[in-house]
Amino acid sequence: MIHAFGFVNPVALLTAITAITLIAALAMRAGVPFWKIVSLAFGIAIAREVKARPTFITVERNHPARRNPNRAWLPIAAIGLLLSGCSGLETGTVDTATLLPQNLGGWIKQPDPVTFDRETIFDHINGAGEVYRSYDFDHVIVARYHNPQGLAVTVELFDMGNPADAYGVYSYAREQEETGIGAAFERGGSILCFWQDRYYICVAAQQYDPDPAPLIEEVAREVSQRLPAPGPRPPLVDLLPIEGLRPLSERYFHLHQTLNYHFYLVRENVLNLSTETDAVLGRYQPGSPILLIIDYGSEPAAGATLASFRQFIAQNLASTETQETQAGETARQTLSTTKWKYLSSAQVGRFLIVALNGEDEAAAESLLEAASANVLQAETKE
Repeated sequence: MIHAFGFVNPVALLTAITAITLIAALAMRAGVPFWKIVSLAFGIAIAREVKARPTFITVERNHPARRNPNRAWLPIAAIGLLLSGCSGLETGTVDTATLLPQNLGGWIKQPDPVTFDRETIFDHINGAGEVYRSYDFDHVIVARYHNPQGLAVTVELFDMGNPADAYGVYSYAREQEETGIGAAFERGGSILCFWQDRYYICVAAQQYDPDPAPLIEEVAREVSQRLPAPGPRPPLVDLLPIEGLRPLSERYFHLHQTLNYHFYLVRENVLNLSTETDAVLGRYQPGSPILLIIDYGSEPAAGATLASFRQFIAQNLASTETQETQAGETARQTLSTTKWKYLSSAQVGRFLIVALNGEDEAAAESLLEAASANVLQAETKE
């Protein structure tokens, strides 16, 4: 430890110089202004000095600072701040705190909004945190507003990292939809949630408000006006054939666990879903067959998954038939299975298409054929 008064520890001095040099090099490489580097280094020095003094601080029981009082987190946090700042410069990230200003029309923000990140999200919404972490969720700001009449609302602004994942969270359990706020919104009781650009926002009124609908709508519109303009939903969703598609059944996701939530396939990750894959699920009528379109990013990855998937489902096979293919499509295969009724699968470039739960062979086959045509047309445009 280096103190302002007394002897200097040479090992600590060398460590500090090395750390500051590394931080500065990383920051300057990413284009962080020199004044920010100096300010941060000065802040670290002050923080370490204050930390070294016998100060008594009251900390919440589950606060990270109470769980890990070691002072070594300071330089690590500094590097993290610089690197996250570098990322912000590269992607044009907006400071989400500025999106929830002190005043939203006639509503005034109460002091001390709270921020939760990927690690602390469970402190805010417990088990439901995994839903957000299954996407590129970065953090959520929770702020409380009140108006002159003494009514209060809570605003949760989730930074989902990108517009596609903001739509993904919004679509996760959506049952109804309205337009006019953000890209689209859903209202239920005293809560209104919408997605816009890379953000997912929920506004909740107090339970005892006699008529919460106009309150939450007013605040939601005020928040929406401060966000980047709404964009379209992920292009992958638009590859689902429209005919027979059940309204609002589209689900955009990445992980195997999410697929099993929407439609339980098997415990094993037989489709090799990961944070690197983009997937969409749609439900169709009649009979509620399921259609999956998965983007693996490369043709070899899609081909390898199709081969392993077909090998796996052969264990649940009653009969099989290989169909004629369209140009650009691998051998289409339709199966009668013991678990998923009729199942049809094919590969189109980097995409894997699977129709499950068909009532008969024709239902599964026609659904897959329509999806293949959409993917082929989209690839042609690219």
